[in-house]
Amino acid sequence: MEIEKIIALHRYALHDRRDVYKLALIGHALFLLLFKRYKFEVTKLYGNKGPTYLFFKALHRFDYDKLFSKISSQCKFNKILAEVNVSYGFDFSFLTGIINKMRHFDEIDTESFLDKLYLFISYLFYTKIIKSINKFEFDILVVFADMQPVDNLIVQFYKDKIATTVTLQHGLFVDYEGHYNLSSVSYENVVSNYFLSWGEENKKLILRHNPLVEVSVCGNPTIESHVRVGKAEKKYFTVFFDWDVFKDENIEMINIAYQVSDVLNIKFHLRLHPSNDLSNYDINKQYLVENVDYKDSFFMLGHTSSMIHICQRLGLPAFKYSTDIPSNPVHKKYLFTKSEDILLKIIDIDDYCSEYSHNIGPIGDESLMCYKEFFEGIK
Repeated sequence: MEIEKIIALHRYALHDRRDVYKLALIGHALFLLLFKRYKFEVTKLYGNKGPTYLFFKALHRFDYDKLFSKISSQCKFNKILAEVNVSYGFDFSFLTGIINKMRHFDEIDTESFLDKLYLFISYLFYTKIIKSINKFEFDILVVFADMQPVDNLIVQFYKDKIATTVTLQHGLFVDYEGHYNLSSVSYENVVSNYFLSWGEENKKLILRHNPLVEVSVCGNPTIESHVRVGKAEKKYFTVFFDWDVFKDENIEMINIAYQVSDVLNIKFHLRLHPSNDLSNYDINKQYLVENVDYKDSFFMLGHTSSMIHICQRLGLPAFKYSTDIPSNPVHKKYLFTKSEDILLKIIDIDDYCSEYSHNIGPIGDESLMCYKEFFEGIK
C-alpha cells in the first residue's frame, strides 16, 4: 500500500505551516482517531447475472449526491450502494493490526517529527473504514473520488486483493503543471484501475500523471441539454465566483461586472462557489438579481470555474477572465481582461454560442449510456 497517496491531501495541509498550527492539527487528528467513526448507509439492489458492484461515496454535497445516484443507476448488475457519514463515540478499531500499521510510520518521508506524527495519525483514522467495508462481498469497487484519503485507502486495499477498482470524476481538474496546490495533489494520486473522465482534456491530464490507469470518457450525466429560443433577453447576466483561493480574482471580476452593469443598465446574478465565505467580500447588493436561472442569462462571466465549461458545452455565451492562473483551456476569443472586452463581444453575442465539448464530453442521456456501456464492458 502506498501510504503517500493516502495522506497526500493532509501533507498539503501542512504546507508552509508553523509548528503551532501543526500541533493544533495533531490535536484534531487525535480527536478524530479516538472519537470519530464511520456510519454506513447501505442499499442492496439486485440486477442481471454477472459481477457484484460496490459503489462507495464519502463526499457529501447535493451535486455530488446527484452525480453519484445517476451514475450508479446505470449499473444493471447486483450492486451495493454504501454512503458513509460520520458519528461520534469511542472507537479503537484502528488498533487492529497496529503492529503491521506501525511500519508505515517510517515510510512517511519528512524531516519534521510533527509532520510525520500528524500524517501517521491521519492515516490510522482512515484505516478504521476497513473493519466496516470488509463485510461486503463484491467483485468490482467503484469509488466516488479516489483522490480522497478514505477512497484512496480502500481502493489500494482491494487492489491488493485482486479486485477491479474504478473511480469517478467529481469535478473538472485544472492542469497546474509546476504548481503545488490542492488540485494538483488530487489528480497526481489516482490509484484505481479505471478512471471515468468527464472529457478529453482531463483524460490527457490523468494519463500524463498516471500512465498505468485506463481512462474512459463518460461525461457528466447531471448536465442536461439546453436550447435557447431566439436571442437571450438583456435582463441580467451571471458571474460565476471561484473558490476563495482566488479571492483577489473574484474581487477583480466583480468590479468589472459592476462596470458592465452600469453601461448596459442591467443587473447580474452572482452564482457562488459552494466554499465561498461572503464575509471575505464587500458586495454591492443593489447590482444583484436573485432567484433566476443562469442558463437564461444574456451572457456569463467566470475565471476558473467549471461553470464556464458547462455553459460552453451547452452552447451558452460564457466568457473567461484571463489571468496567469492555470485553468482549463478555452478559445482566446472568449477571454476578457476588462469591461470593454465584454461590451465589444456581446455586440455579436450569437458568435459565442457554439458548443465546445473537449472539456466536458457526453452529457445527459448520452452520458448515462456511456456509463452503462462501461459497466457492462468490464464484467
